[in-house]
Amino acid sequence: MPKLPINYQKTTIYKIVSKNPELNFSHCDYTTDFVKRKNYIKTCCSKGKDEQLFNFINANGGFSAFEMLMICEFPTTNKELVKTHIYSLVNPSIAIAWKM
Repeated sequence: MPKLPINYQKTTIYKIVSKNPELNFSHCDYTTDFVKRKNYIKTCCSKGKDEQLFNFINANGGFSAFEMLMICEFPTTNKELVKTHIYSLVNPSIAIAWKM
């Protein structure tokens, strides 16, 4: 079955931050399914998937020590416009391009 094209009209920009105020960390990205992305990140952390973001989260208390916050909805048809908007909103300390 062919993959459906991504509907960027459902784009949500989110931010992952530490619950520990002493840890200066933020990761911002976008998704078209916030709940699915949150579950994906949580699963990858619990399974120890070896990627920079997951390693950082696991080394600093695990997924439960972080919050994933919805910053805004950003309906668009242009993926590059989303990336530009993210960096105009916040300054993430780790920026990773996601494929999901």
